[in-house]
This record gives sequence, structure tokens and C-alpha cells, in this order.
Amino acid sequence: MTRKQNFFMAILIAVLLFSNGMRKTEGESISLTCIDSKTCANHQSSDCDLACKNAGFPSGECLPPSLSRACRSINAAMAVTVKHMASIVSAFGVASFILGVIAENKKPAAGTPVPSNDGVSITCQYPSDPTVVLGFLSVIFLIASTMTGYMSLYYPYKGKAIPQGALSKHTTFTVFFNIALFTTGFAGMFLLWPTISEQIQLKHNVHRDINYACPTAKTGLLGGGAFLSLDSSLFWLVALMLADNAREDYFEEQEENKDLHVCRAILDCLELWIS
Repeated sequence: MTRKQNFFMAILIAVLLFSNGMRKTEGESISLTCIDSKTCANHQSSDCDLACKNAGFPSGECLPPSLSRACRSINAAMAVTVKHMASIVSAFGVASFILGVIAENKKPAAGTPVPSNDGVSITCQYPSDPTVVLGFLSVIFLIASTMTGYMSLYYPYKGKAIPQGALSKHTTFTVFFNIALFTTGFAGMFLLWPTISEQIQLKHNVHRDINYACPTAKTGLLGGGAFLSLDSSLFWLVALMLADNAREDYFEEQEENKDLHVCRAILDCLELWIS
């Protein structure tokens, strides 16, 4: 090949490599949003408007370079991370567990039967206790933990979303995901069953049976549901950890595929110039 051909080939390879580097840094760029004094407290919105105007952009469509570093740090601090999601799931799970255990401990063993004046019915008098309220609160926190755990698996961290099919390819993730779902279902059943039963017995406390013993909800179900609620949050955390590993593998594979395409393009150019 002549020197001229070598020169043009070198320029072509440099352009391809530069375009590949631009694609890699594209995801790290700041979104084109005009900031105001609330976003960056140290700067005024007029600075942003002036920079946009001088650059030929209308207000609200550019970010002044002088403010990019300050806004980048603020955006990074406000971004949701895997640790944030894990902390929320853990907090909800622990709250559901504590409330369920307290509800189990506060539940009375039985009520007091009081004979009615008709001689054929009794009225059950139960001591005042927060079992029903605590039971429903435990269920609410269980639902919150489950919803947060499920959303955390597919949340687009750093603005990068992963297809659900990419996670389902990992057998370990699929196993723990299903275990978390089943554990959550059993926890909800064990918490709701005694809570609803207790509420029904408190509301319908007149019985036409003078030998009625005025029982309460079955003992042990609320405590078992509380432990299952804690277990479900732990399984959601394990699934989140596995999903995070799957995300890293997925995006690394995507980057490798991009690099492979660039290398193939360079080899095609070399073959073309050689021929």
C-alpha cells in the first residue's frame, strides 16, 4: 500500500476508536436540563439562562459547564442505589416482624363468658388489647416490604434498565425469587388468619350456648407469621443481591459486544484496504 492509503487507513481506525469511546462515556453524561437555585443552591437560575442563551439554546435545554460538577454531585446523592433499596426492604421486614410478635404477646388467651338474662345465651367480654390493629399493621409492612423488594429487582439504577428475561436466565435468582414469593404468601396467610378471626370474635361476642368458652384466635399463628415475614424480607434481599450481580454481568456483556463490533469493523476496513 502507498503512504496515502496508510494515512487514510490510520485516520479511519482513529475515528472508529474515538466513536467507540464516545459511546462508552455517553451513559455518564449529564442530562440536558437547565438547573435553578433550588437544585444548585450556590448558583442562580439566571446564570443557567444566560449560558443557554449564549450557547444558542432556549432556556431549559442546556446545562452550563461551570455548574456541571456541582449538579453531578447532587444528582449522584439523590440517585437510588441497591443499598438504599436493601435498607428499605430490611426496615419494612423488621417492622412487620416486631409488630407481629407484639400482637402475639398481647393477644389474650380467652375471654370471660357472662350469662345473659334469658338463660340461654352468653356474652363474651374480652380485655382491651391492640392485637387486631398490630396484626393489620404487620400485614401492611409485609406488603410494603414485598412491593419494595419486587420493584428493587427491576429498578433502572443509574438510568440503566435490564430486561426481565435477562434475570430469568439465572437459575439461582429464579429459585430465590420464587422462594421469596412463597414465603411472603405464607406470611400473609399466617398474619391475616388470626387477625381477622380475632376481629370477628370481638365483634360477634354474643353466643346462644351457655357452655361457650369464649376463645380467641389460635395461639402461635401471629408469631409464626411474624417470623415468616422477616424471612421473606431476607429472601428478597438475597434475590436483590443476585439481581445486582446479574445486572453487572449483563451490562459487561453488552460492552463486550460493542467492542467486538468495533473490532470487526476495523478488521473489515483493513481487509478492504489490503485488497
